[in-house]
Amino acid sequence: MKKLIISTLFASGLLLAAQSPMAQPQSDVIAQVGDQQIRFHDIEVMINSSNMVGLKIPPTGSQARNRLRLTLLDKVIDANLIYLDAKQHQADNNQVYQYDVQRYRDAMLASIFKRKYLTAVDNISDAEVLAYYKQHVDQSKPFTKDTGDALRAVIKKQKFIHKKSAIRQTLRKGVSVKVFEKELTLQGDASRRDEQVIARLNDEPVLWRDVKNSISSQDEQQRIDSIHRYMDKKIILLKARQIGLERDPDFLATMDEYKKTRLINLHRSQLLAQMEPTDQQLGQYFVSNRAKISIDEARKLQMIVVADESRAGWLKNQIENGKMTLFEAASQYSIDPKAKSNLGEIGWVLKGSGFPALNDLAFSLALNQLGGPVKSPAGWHLVKVLDIRDARFQDIAQAETRKKTRRLFLNDKMDEYVIQLRKTRYSVEVYEQVFKSLVESELS
Repeated sequence: MKKLIISTLFASGLLLAAQSPMAQPQSDVIAQVGDQQIRFHDIEVMINSSNMVGLKIPPTGSQARNRLRLTLLDKVIDANLIYLDAKQHQADNNQVYQYDVQRYRDAMLASIFKRKYLTAVDNISDAEVLAYYKQHVDQSKPFTKDTGDALRAVIKKQKFIHKKSAIRQTLRKGVSVKVFEKELTLQGDASRRDEQVIARLNDEPVLWRDVKNSISSQDEQQRIDSIHRYMDKKIILLKARQIGLERDPDFLATMDEYKKTRLINLHRSQLLAQMEPTDQQLGQYFVSNRAKISIDEARKLQMIVVADESRAGWLKNQIENGKMTLFEAASQYSIDPKAKSNLGEIGWVLKGSGFPALNDLAFSLALNQLGGPVKSPAGWHLVKVLDIRDARFQDIAQAETRKKTRRLFLNDKMDEYVIQLRKTRYSVEVYEQVFKSLVESELS
């Protein structure tokens, strides 16, 4: 199903279309969905990041890259429509969403704080490098730039290891931490109340309900160690907030991106759950869409075409008696103009395609069997089956067919839903001239 339409597609590799009636932006904003802006830079980041998962990136200025840009733009527009719909339905009040956001926020704050304040290593001075060289390196070896760079890396690693080993000592400076180890015995688990205080951070109590899910060990020392790790995490978050890391622009940008992406995924999942088909709907969808679900049997063929039946029979006899290979016969005798280059290999042929008598022969042969001659409007044919690809997704009762049919059904339903959002709920503007200008600027 065709989804969000960009009014004019490619001509000579670029969008050629009239300006949108709305005022055109002066930046790299190439589309607007409600109050959400989509930037050219966002699309480029998506394309370039595909290299990290082993996908080939189309080169700048190519039609393939521009087609990919439009495909991604369409997907980003869809995502923004779902995001606006999620906000409209107050999906951000969902407890699962709020829990995930809080957990991600804490993890991000802890990561930034540890990187900047607990394990960060200052730049290694030239004097430190030289001193290390004099103390640890054979003086007969010359001190070169490469030597200096290598020693600098060694010193930095040693300092990092030292700082990492002293994290708890550094972290707990100026903080009061008390862990009531006697309250953590295995024997007390059955009677311990959720409200029981098992530790204190400064004057704040840490209750059993706060930590019990993070304690799985049956070893009491390991249970105590788990509580201390929990306390370290609380201190990290406390200090991160005290120094204002929650106001850090990079942190805020990362959080905004996560919250939006998580909300889109959550709302999409909820919508798909509501669209789940009944057995009857799935069966009807399979019947109506069999052409795009089912894969017919296919055969990879090698073929010779000659003008008369006697020549075809003679060639078959020569091949079957080992006096000539099918490749030689195709090259020397076939009247197919492509035979000299492809040696009769015509590739994959679907069942039911092509000339009926020829198709019937090809799909009656066993693997590596030579058949014919059979007549078609082109002449007399000898056919050999080089490979067989079995039919798939033919019966809705089969698990793999049902799985594929369900996936396509839900994709179509989601497409229909998003199209209605665009038609009836949220405005979508694509600034085609801006897109064109940005693409052209790459080539200048």
